[in-house]
Amino acid sequence: MELFFDLVFVFAVSQLSSHLLTHLSWRGAAETLVMLLAIFAVWFTTSWSATMIRADQSPDPVVGLGGDAAGPSNLLKKQS
Repeated sequence: MELFFDLVFVFAVSQLSSHLLTHLSWRGAAETLVMLLAIFAVWFTTSWSATMIRADQSPDPVVGLGGDAAGPSNLLKKQS
């Protein structure tokens, strides 16, 4: 699971470099920086959660697997 997250972030960074190459200007650099900060924040939070929340002691398996996946975890709940 961790390898999948790492691959997603590597792909995101490669897309950012492609975006910067396509929009080689100060505005393109600013756009890339904003997106890079957002991706870094998600990566940092995911890595921190995976380190600090132990999967075997988690009260909910969805929290143990996803950590920060509040949006997608709502999709996993049964609809009544």
